[in-house]
Amino acid sequence: MSILLPIYEFSFVPTVRKLTGHPNGITQLQRVGIGLVLSAISMSIGGIIEVKRKHEIHHHGKRLNLLLLSFQYAIFGIADMFTLTGLIDFFYCKAPAGMRSMSTSFAYLSLSLGWFLSTALVNATNSVTSKIDDSKIGWLEGRDDMNKNHVELSQSQVLAILSVLHS
Repeated sequence: MSILLPIYEFSFVPTVRKLTGHPNGITQLQRVGIGLVLSAISMSIGGIIEVKRKHEIHHHGKRLNLLLLSFQYAIFGIADMFTLTGLIDFFYCKAPAGMRSMSTSFAYLSLSLGWFLSTALVNATNSVTSKIDDSKIGWLEGRDDMNKNHVELSQSQVLAILSVLHS
């Protein structure tokens, strides 16, 4: 965020301002929308990389470079920047003066609720998949061997679909 925000403020906003004529380049809700779309893209990239990683380890015995994850996390960082700054700016600009600090806290409240629901989704995924998997262990259970988990079948794709539906 420390790197992305100045780039956004001094490069992206002036460029887009010329195109749109909007003083902030784009509206707060457009920022949130861009962030949600980038979040879905990030989750899809994560799923693709996990499929590739498991294919390489199972068929060729090769491990992929950890830096492949940097694409997913870079896009997710940009998504967070768009979403959080858009939400905070929206809440601050649209709330009455006496409620600005409380309304900006809703951005972080929504983030924490998202993490809570993510944990519930992991637990639900483990509960359902432990009943259908031959090993009777959920796809995301903590195992010693990451190659026996099924992250590529569950979290990345489910979260990408949920992000698209939410957008």
